[in-house]
Amino acid sequence: MTTQPIPTPANPTLIPAWITSWEAFIKAHHTFLIVALTAGFLFFAVEKGITAYDRHMERVDGTAAIAAANAAKNAEAQSQTDKTNNAQLAAQLATIKAEADLNKAMLEGQLKLLQTKTKAQIDVDKTLPTPDLADRWSAILKYPPQAEISAANNAIIVTPKAALDTVVALENIPVYQKQLETTQAELIDSQKEYNAQSALVLNLNKTVADDQIALTAEKASHQADVKQLKLDVTEAKRHGFWKGFKWGFVAGVVTSIAVVVH
Repeated sequence: MTTQPIPTPANPTLIPAWITSWEAFIKAHHTFLIVALTAGFLFFAVEKGITAYDRHMERVDGTAAIAAANAAKNAEAQSQTDKTNNAQLAAQLATIKAEADLNKAMLEGQLKLLQTKTKAQIDVDKTLPTPDLADRWSAILKYPPQAEISAANNAIIVTPKAALDTVVALENIPVYQKQLETTQAELIDSQKEYNAQSALVLNLNKTVADDQIALTAEKASHQADVKQLKLDVTEAKRHGFWKGFKWGFVAGVVTSIAVVVH
């Protein structure tokens, strides 16, 4: 009877077959996997770096845009304040002019009326007989008729008191004339001052209008800049993606080759 040797069973293993298969796959393709993983890592690293830079530039440009918008807003507020102040100044000047014109018209009217009455009275005085002329003289000095000034024998008799009062009244005439000239000069100066202030208000209003036009143009320019900024950021992100992909892949390949070679 022949005895057959009993086969020795294989050593049992605790590692699953799928792990063994993946291990064999990795060993067979380790170069490709190193290249792919390195390229992918560098691709995402470069892409993230470019994205971070784009975001930084976006924040910087956004801050500048906000500052420009705030400056434009402040300029617009100042323009509105100037416009309000100019309108108030114009209203005040109009009120002052209206009062000055009214006072001037009243003074001129009173003066013209007085001049007319005085001229008419002088024409009458030239034709008065001596007794009536004496009474007129007394009326001007506010004396009772025939008290301090009287008429006799086709002559006028004046007491020392009446003579003194008459001389004092005559002495004051140049003063009154000078006061009238001064008042007229003041009226002329006031008119000149008003004209100058009116011209100033017109210039201020023109300046405000020009500033408003410039402000509108600047706001439009800022809006265009912000719109262009958004387009630039979008374009930068798009270029950043492809740039990251290109340089990441190239750098990964080069690095992987260097690793494999060494």
